[in-house]
Amino acid sequence: MGIELKGPVWPFENDEDGRIKHTDDIDVLAKSWMLLYLQHSRGIRVMKPNFGGGFDDFLFDQNDDVSQQLLRARCVEAERWFPVIVDRVDFVTTPGDDTKVSPIIYFRIQTEEQGTIQLNVAEAMTGGVNVQ
Repeated sequence: MGIELKGPVWPFENDEDGRIKHTDDIDVLAKSWMLLYLQHSRGIRVMKPNFGGGFDDFLFDQNDDVSQQLLRARCVEAERWFPVIVDRVDFVTTPGDDTKVSPIIYFRIQTEEQGTIQLNVAEAMTGGVNVQ
């Protein structure tokens, strides 16, 4: 027996009636939670100043081991806010341009018995991949 949840898809989309689209697909919800967390800057929520992965803080940083470790730590911090377990975070550089890196997060839902969910953050944030 799995979790029965329904929530909005992030980034927000409209359904056929013009309302905010909701889903009960737990994989889509989990990816939406992760994107929501990573795209929020720290301090943006007054009552939750530590909420947010703040990936925009790393936008012009160097692609080195230190930056990747900090990004990895920010991904793992999502476990504090959502029922997910981050298994690993890989970094893929753009062919021909080693200054551009795309984190790929492998995570699972705490109470589900299903496999790992994969999220390519760079593609999802730029609209190249639909979280569904």
